[in-house]
Amino acid sequence: MPFLRPIVHGMERITPNFIISLSAAILFAVAPFVVHGQLALIVANIRVSALDSTATISWSTNIPSTGRVEYGLTSAHGSTVGYEGEQRSSHQVTLNGLRGETTYHFRVISSSPGQETASFDQTFKTTKAVDRDAPGLTDVAVPYQGGTEVLVQWRTDEATDSLVEYGLTSNYGSKKQDGARVTVHEMLITGLKPLTTYHFRVKSKDSGGNTAVSEGLSFRTTSAANRPVLELTAIRPVSGNDPGLADTSAEISWRSTTLANGVVRWGPTDKLGRTITISGPRDYTHTAQITGLQPNTTYYFSVESKDLFSANAKTTALSFVTRDRAGTPAAYDNSGRVLGVTSRHDLMFYASYDQGLHGDFSLGDPLGIALGVPSVTENSGGRRSEGVTLTDVTRVQYDGRDNANPSAGTIAFWFKPNWDNSDDIHHQLFTNNAAYQQVNDKYLTIGKTGAKGIANVYLNEKNKLYFGLEDADDVDYRYFVQNAAPAAGQWMFMTVSWDFDGGAGKVYVNGEPAQTHAYRGLKREAATLSATPAGLLDAFLVGGTQNASFGIVNGDITLDELTIFGRALTDSEIKLLYTEGVGRWLPKSGPTTVTIAPSYPSSGQVLGSSNLLYTQASALLRVAGTPDVYAILNGQKHLIAGPASFAAYGYQWPDVREVSQATLDRYPDARLVRTPADPQIHYLYKRPQERWLKLGLPSPTVFVSYPGNYWGNVVVINEIDMESYPQVRLVKVDGETDVYLLDNGVKRRIADPAAYDALSLPRSHVVNVSRVHLDYYPMGDEVR
Repeated sequence: MPFLRPIVHGMERITPNFIISLSAAILFAVAPFVVHGQLALIVANIRVSALDSTATISWSTNIPSTGRVEYGLTSAHGSTVGYEGEQRSSHQVTLNGLRGETTYHFRVISSSPGQETASFDQTFKTTKAVDRDAPGLTDVAVPYQGGTEVLVQWRTDEATDSLVEYGLTSNYGSKKQDGARVTVHEMLITGLKPLTTYHFRVKSKDSGGNTAVSEGLSFRTTSAANRPVLELTAIRPVSGNDPGLADTSAEISWRSTTLANGVVRWGPTDKLGRTITISGPRDYTHTAQITGLQPNTTYYFSVESKDLFSANAKTTALSFVTRDRAGTPAAYDNSGRVLGVTSRHDLMFYASYDQGLHGDFSLGDPLGIALGVPSVTENSGGRRSEGVTLTDVTRVQYDGRDNANPSAGTIAFWFKPNWDNSDDIHHQLFTNNAAYQQVNDKYLTIGKTGAKGIANVYLNEKNKLYFGLEDADDVDYRYFVQNAAPAAGQWMFMTVSWDFDGGAGKVYVNGEPAQTHAYRGLKREAATLSATPAGLLDAFLVGGTQNASFGIVNGDITLDELTIFGRALTDSEIKLLYTEGVGRWLPKSGPTTVTIAPSYPSSGQVLGSSNLLYTQASALLRVAGTPDVYAILNGQKHLIAGPASFAAYGYQWPDVREVSQATLDRYPDARLVRTPADPQIHYLYKRPQERWLKLGLPSPTVFVSYPGNYWGNVVVINEIDMESYPQVRLVKVDGETDVYLLDNGVKRRIADPAAYDALSLPRSHVVNVSRVHLDYYPMGDEVR
């Protein structure tokens, strides 16, 4: 073709694409085919641009047509992508979801009216896979706030670094970062100002350089000057009736007073030897499952935690016995209540706050963990005597296991807000899930909405008291009160009930059913509750919180008379609870007859007519020729104060066995005692003139300051026995010379021997206390 020479002549490089395009132009312009009287459809100029997960294939046709691409890992193809309807001469199809570094076969097909043309099979290869997706970033929370430091936690769905930007405004200005690539992130931010609101956000970058950024959030520091002390409490199992025990497995659980990790060491002997490390972020509750055990066999374990301040705490070797094949407990529970006899459908937990933060009555652990700086009121500052003041995000947390029934229940309390209903601020009164990090993020919450409803949802329900909970199917139920408005400084009685077994949620204000707007999801309707979610009330707390969903949610209230029942109370019962209080549901002081099932071994026999309020006696002993009778409680001997006390326990004289003094002496003395009505534990000191003196241990910190104290040694005795012990009045620290008089809750240093003699108290009544215990009492005037 001579006319082509001027075009080609002198060109330094002729590309294949140029030849294909030029050939197509010649075919289209110079030598078109005609098929059955119409122009033949021709495919040309096929090009492929392949990346790691996509490929774009383009081609052209001499006449307008539709196009598609068949592709696959072999010449049989198998997949098709294309378009229909619109006809064009230039075609482009993108293939998505391809594998990196993989060879694919393909052909292009174009169709016009009356004809269709396909290319021959061709191939392309994708490039090496490149990560372009930002990490998934969830569960941002600030579970610990101190006066000058906070802990920020979050999770990512792949290994990333950690960065927190924070400051007094949303411009931030400060940051803390860690280059280690992890999926569970924890950053302790220090050097902050007390009682100050900070703005923050978190960032995480993966190995591909993709960065995830949270929304802007905030936290507020507290007034606390000191870091909390790490203590391990509520260690389970402690008895054969523990619900976590089975024939071939055991659930080990405990609580820490600070955010900490958890390690369980266990084995068939007290040498232990095996280790379970609990995964996940630091938490206040810790649970590990031991499997592959033998039935009716003794195993040993210890638990250990290290908190965010690098403090360590661990127990000595403890033990448990697995159940037999039939599921029968290996030993009777002597922890102070008979499991399975006490009803889970009546009162389960009650805290009056008259003596502190712990529960006055509980079927589970009564310990209240202070988060922030909650304080008990003085001078009858509660609704009934004293209450607990919960400012900012201050809260008190309790173990919910055995203290609440997730399937159905009633929660009631008095509260006095420091705010008016119209303040446009979201306030929280009660919740089970402060950071939305419990099992499946299930929640049960009582509070008041702000100007934006709840996290910009339910905007028509602003400034309303509400009750919210979620079922096992992730369905949200909300009940917004329409006819009650809290007022600053005014007490209000709030009650909610629920029943997942075909029931619904209800709200009561001051003993009367409240008028509510009920929602199922975002739809306003009164719906029946569905299946009970697992772990719904494993823990609960009163007061404020902060989390990624809501930011800071202050309680800013005084709360009193927290009461939880294991069933939905009737309207009339709730009215009585409002008018009379919880008294009619509290266990009575008289003995309660209990029939022990014959499947329990004789070593766990409860003697006579036992009382569920008290630690059950496994034996009643006295030395021949002496009048004193001892009850064996949790393997310790406890002296019964006299016949009236003996009768109050419901014991029978024929059950008393005579033993030698040597046999009796083999039992250690019960030194840690409490009564059913008072959660405070007392330590008993043996003295020559008085058999025993008692001294209250006012806090868990004081309790563990004595190395020999162990929670499992606490026994519950009656008021007659407790009142028989005079109070300790003179204390000193071992190795020091100063003696102090305890006088109405303060310590007063005794200035000299003359002042001591004027007290007319025996010198044998001076007892040694720990430095932590002595420092607990404020200093008063000297005794002169």
